[in-house]
Amino acid sequence: MHAYDHGTTGRRVALMCLALALTEGLSHQACLAEVMQLPAVADTFITSRNPANNAGAHVHAAAGRDNTGNRRRGLYLFDVGQLPTGVTVTSAVLRLEVVIVPRLPVVDSDFSVHRVTTAWGEGSMSGNNGQAASIGEATWLSRAHGIADWAAAGADGDCIATPSAVAFVESCGAYEWSGPTLVADVQEWLDTGINHGLLLRSQAEDQNKSARAFATREAADSGHRPVLEIGYTLPVAQDREIIGLGIDANRMLSLAWTGGTGTLVDIDVSSGLANAGSWQRAAANLSSESSTTNLWTEPPVWADPAY
Repeated sequence: MHAYDHGTTGRRVALMCLALALTEGLSHQACLAEVMQLPAVADTFITSRNPANNAGAHVHAAAGRDNTGNRRRGLYLFDVGQLPTGVTVTSAVLRLEVVIVPRLPVVDSDFSVHRVTTAWGEGSMSGNNGQAASIGEATWLSRAHGIADWAAAGADGDCIATPSAVAFVESCGAYEWSGPTLVADVQEWLDTGINHGLLLRSQAEDQNKSARAFATREAADSGHRPVLEIGYTLPVAQDREIIGLGIDANRMLSLAWTGGTGTLVDIDVSSGLANAGSWQRAAANLSSESSTTNLWTEPPVWADPAY
């Protein structure tokens, strides 16, 4: 970077250019729409047929009533913490794949998903009816076997009664659950940091052969595994108010500013107004928090000792 003035005027002009780079880069940032697909990080099913069994490592999770009159329900957890901070959720779509249907005659029905309100353990057992649960694994009776029971068998007391979304399920294939309540669930998970996933159940649990088997995250075909697709918008960047600029005797540059919504800040510098078209990136992705003072200090960014 070339110095054009060896006095204090050069310093002031350079700082003015830096200030312009900071404020302009933030004032005109648009609200960006994004989509992220999240795979399940945990899934299992629980069954009244073997109420102390777990099936957290099985390749499919059954929900509905089987041909012996026993109920089955699925549990799913997705890591929404992968989304950026401060986003607004605009859409949420749960995608599940039916891979097994009972022998004819079968009962087709609405399947609903419900927000779970307490933690549960995925477990490591497998089998069409699961296997005896180890400590901490979810079963029909317990959200964590040997540690904590469900408020009512089958997780009835540990999920929201009103469905988050409903889909009519028939034969094998892909199905989607979506709607404003599911969007609100995901937003709440993000805003509170409390996320215990979703419970899947058939609305025809009183009828034999309403059960369906849905592929889990252990399924061999990755295209069949559970996915939660989330649409969201990033927060609109706000103007920052610069409250301090300076270069000390060691040519250390300091910049302080306030304001923002938790988004990231880039700082560009120029050697002066005469070179204002030649900006250089001095810092990238600096954290900026709302209603706090942010300070950035950098070793000499100009090679010329005049600065």
